[in-house]
Amino acid sequence: MHRTERHTSGKLANRLTVMYPPDELPRQLWLQMMRTFSRMHRRIEIALDLHGLTLAQFDVLVALRGAEGLRQQDLARHLLVTKGNVCLVLDRMQANGWVERRPDPDDGRAHRLYLTPQGKALVTKAIPTQRALVQQATEQFLPLEQQLLLRLLERFEAGLIGEEASG
Repeated sequence: MHRTERHTSGKLANRLTVMYPPDELPRQLWLQMMRTFSRMHRRIEIALDLHGLTLAQFDVLVALRGAEGLRQQDLARHLLVTKGNVCLVLDRMQANGWVERRPDPDDGRAHRLYLTPQGKALVTKAIPTQRALVQQATEQFLPLEQQLLLRLLERFEAGLIGEEASG
């Protein structure tokens, strides 16, 4: 187990209190990433519920805010979910008046997705909530530590993507 202490000078000093055996490290790393993800996921879900949103709906609103006119299949790929899954979320969001589907002029089978004025207002109100939670969760790290953690996680993900492509 790795513990970090703050000294009165404000500098971080790392002290290893327990080292896991090398054969146990991958399992401990995986468990810690899952616990961390689950805690953060739950906090964001609770906060977004105050806006009447699920996390999946929030992700769709944010994606469309940055790229209106996406096709449903492109949105699914962007969110790393199935087309069927995104279709169910979009059905509910359309019923709520947050998104609209318009026929794709280049492909009669496809739809392009757009935010309604209500959807734009909702995502504008919800984004600061999500950002505040992320800020609160990461403020314990110095910027250099955040950069290091980001690079390590990117490397981890790249390895997974490489395995998916070859598998």
